[in-house]
Amino acid sequence: MHVVQTKSSNPPLGVPEWRIQLLNKILVVTFALGTVMAVLATTTTIQDGRFGLLALVLIVYALLGAVTFIRRWRYSFRAGILLILFFSAGLISFELGGVAGVGPYFLLGFITLAALLLDNRAAIFALLLSIATLAFFGWLSGVQGQRFPLEPYYSANNLFSWVRLMLAVTLFSVAVTVSIGYLLQRLETELNSSRADTDFLSSVLDTANVLVVVLDSQGRIVRLNQTCQQVCGYSLAEVENLFFWDIFVSDSEKDSVAASFRRMPANDHTLQTELSTPTQAGQLRIISWSSSMLPAEVGSHRYLVAVGVDITEQKNLLQERERLLAAEREQRERAETLYQATTAVTSALEVQEVLDNILIQLRRVLPFDSACVFLEQAEGLRAVAAQGLPDFGNVVGTFFDASDALFQHLKKTKQPFTITDAQKDPRFLKWGDTGYVRGWMGVPLIARQKVIGHLTLDSRTVGAYDNTNTALAQAFANQAAGALVNAQLFDQMQTTLTKTHALYKTMRSLISTHDLPEMLQSAADSAAEAVSANRLYIDLIDVEHRQIEKTVTNRTGAPRHQSDSFDVLWNGLVGWAIRERKPAISPKNIPDPRESEAMQQLRKQLNS
Repeated sequence: MHVVQTKSSNPPLGVPEWRIQLLNKILVVTFALGTVMAVLATTTTIQDGRFGLLALVLIVYALLGAVTFIRRWRYSFRAGILLILFFSAGLISFELGGVAGVGPYFLLGFITLAALLLDNRAAIFALLLSIATLAFFGWLSGVQGQRFPLEPYYSANNLFSWVRLMLAVTLFSVAVTVSIGYLLQRLETELNSSRADTDFLSSVLDTANVLVVVLDSQGRIVRLNQTCQQVCGYSLAEVENLFFWDIFVSDSEKDSVAASFRRMPANDHTLQTELSTPTQAGQLRIISWSSSMLPAEVGSHRYLVAVGVDITEQKNLLQERERLLAAEREQRERAETLYQATTAVTSALEVQEVLDNILIQLRRVLPFDSACVFLEQAEGLRAVAAQGLPDFGNVVGTFFDASDALFQHLKKTKQPFTITDAQKDPRFLKWGDTGYVRGWMGVPLIARQKVIGHLTLDSRTVGAYDNTNTALAQAFANQAAGALVNAQLFDQMQTTLTKTHALYKTMRSLISTHDLPEMLQSAADSAAEAVSANRLYIDLIDVEHRQIEKTVTNRTGAPRHQSDSFDVLWNGLVGWAIRERKPAISPKNIPDPRESEAMQQLRKQLNS
């Protein structure tokens, strides 16, 4: 930032400082006048051949230049040299011209400067020394009859002239000394009073728990209080004479604030604003500034005072309160959504309806691009419901390996699990052409402390799911698992009732008829109804003669395939059940080792 130097308008802190400034100015003026006098004296002394006097003049002139420009010397030494030079100049003038020369003026200046630069005692001493000097030269002139080199150019020197000069110098010196003493005392009193007021004001400003910045009418910084320095980290020396908006205003607000401050001297109004104030440490503090012009007396400088209150903590608390309220509202909305979703899931009694509702309501709880429900069965993990999958038909109803690493992790921990980017995780096997999946979440379905399956949520966005979603997902999954188990129990109960009714119906048919074919047909129809079978066959087999004596099919089923001979049945599951005297159940399109290889091949050809 550009530093603009301005002349300070502050008065000296006291009489000593005022005297130092006065001494510096007197020395500069004296040196300038001494230069002219040295030139004149040099010319005169050379013409008269007084080279010793010339050497003295040059020494005095050099000494005057030294005390004028070497200001690191002590004040008392420099003031003493100036007084000695004035006194010496008076002696030289008397030596050259006597009473009519400029010597009296140097003595008067000697006495006056002693009073101004030192004190009254020094002034009295200077007065006595001057009177003694005048008396000495008056004695030389009036009594001894000495004549001075420049005397022909002035009026005659006589004793009366010297006495008159002594009286005039004495009266003038006393008057000047008394006046200067009175004025200096009054000045000291006023400065002390002003300093006391300034100290009181400084104490008030520094103890105030607000930021106070004093500016000149152009907006340059003149003063900072302690609170401002502590909050912002700047000392007065670092920012003095810099513009307020270059230090205490963020870059985005500088132009508007600068324009407002520049209008204030003309409009004389108070400016209220909240600004983002950067600190020296690089932080941003929110400061509420109130700025106004101070009234000024005629001819004096006008100042602008900016008073700021640090409201950063209040703003942070307000933002935190709003964040908490928003989080509470979001939590309530989530809880309400979860309640509605779980109510919709648990209200269904049919297993398939529950499965469909799980994914429909899950979308209300958590967003996803695709999702799937897996249940653990004896044959492996079976996909029983899905939404959004591109290969839906080849996924739903398909069995997958239950040793899958992700499922085993869910089964072991019984906790939801997320993957930031599934495509970079080797455990994600991309079942069902899911190469688009990035964010992934698995949620175990737990019923009676046992993992019965899991939900998977897929997203095309990396990092779509994190730990903030898992609690909500698990709460929904727990309700879904309970609803699914209840639906399965209800389904089992319905199946049991159906079977019981079919068995009762079959028994009545068997009891009510004595015709074997009719009895077998009734049994086939009732059994097919009881187990919800599409086709049901009752075969009467003669094992000894290896032949099928009779086959009865339920009325709604298709007739037996022509290739179903005794050997086909005997080498298949029917033969195994007869030999082992156990029921046999086999999944569709899955090879069964209980059958012969020829039978397995035949079933594959028949798609059964």
